[in-house]
Amino acid sequence: MTRTISSKGAVEIDANQHIYAHPEYSNKLFDYRTCGVTTLYEIMKYASNTYGSRPFFCYRNSSDQAFQSYTYNEIYKLTHDIGSGLAHIGLQKSNGTFVGIYGLNSMHYGIFLFSMWPFSWVSVGIYDSISLHGLQFITRHAKLQLIFTDDLHRLRNLIECHEETSPLRTLVSLQKPNDSLLQMAQIKGLRIITYDDLIQIGQAHPSEPLPPKSTDTAVIMYTSGSTRDPKGIRFTYFVSYKNKSRRVIVELNKNSYHTLRFLEILKTR
Repeated sequence: MTRTISSKGAVEIDANQHIYAHPEYSNKLFDYRTCGVTTLYEIMKYASNTYGSRPFFCYRNSSDQAFQSYTYNEIYKLTHDIGSGLAHIGLQKSNGTFVGIYGLNSMHYGIFLFSMWPFSWVSVGIYDSISLHGLQFITRHAKLQLIFTDDLHRLRNLIECHEETSPLRTLVSLQKPNDSLLQMAQIKGLRIITYDDLIQIGQAHPSEPLPPKSTDTAVIMYTSGSTRDPKGIRFTYFVSYKNKSRRVIVELNKNSYHTLRFLEILKTR
């Protein structure tokens, strides 16, 4: 294994794997209870208050461009703007409101996911490669009123597979749709709002957050449905860290898996 570049202020805790840790936590993990957080949303607030001007999301639009970044404070505000926009267009602030996220793993996927937390909404992850049948099934099964998607191909999929009896009413598109897609959506009774327009709506109509309880559902992830109808698994807003083995464990309900190893665990259900 190639040795990583030395990290200033960090302590190497594994000479073979070259793993580094913060000097104050070289022998144990940080105990979240010392900063008074118990939910994912509280972690986001704590991070904004503590590390506000530091880079959080770093990105570049192409390989020949320099990296840019959003700070913790910028992400905190942006997620509240998006959430406020969703609330203004009619999304009920409740842990019973499910919102689909259909796209590739990306910065915008993460930002939209984080935008669920201030208002107790439940994000429903949808594989970018899922079949149209799987897309229809998840939309009905999770009673999705709104889905965010990251490109026009997936936007077209959502429009084409939309059924009259589906609960879906609104699509949020990262990319601006062309006239053809807008016309198709209108015929199907779907409203399309661009990601940028949603942010502007939220900025113009700020909404008071409705923070989640630790027992509230935070995320539902569905399998790809490659062999049968997709199956979902529930994750709560509660956060817990076990210190014995330097492994992060998320405590779920008693009927759920307790150790998470990638998304493939969902396929073992």
